[in-house]
Amino acid sequence: MSHLIDALVDGQPERMSARQVGEVLGVSERTVLRWLQAGDFPGIRLPGGGWMILREELRAWLHSAHNMRGKDGHQEDARE
Repeated sequence: MSHLIDALVDGQPERMSARQVGEVLGVSERTVLRWLQAGDFPGIRLPGGGWMILREELRAWLHSAHNMRGKDGHQEDARE
């Protein structure tokens, strides 16, 4: 699973907007904003009210959030 997450995130800007994250994840900007406001997604609140998401925090969040099972049927280690 790790290589799929890396392929999704690699090549993205180091600093991303909620809109950009939504495009990568296939969800709306509004959904990402709800996650950010609820504290369910890592982001930095900017003085003007916007949000900045760091690419590496997105990668870490995806690794920690996946629930895929390996070929042996066991839960994969999110850090692999």
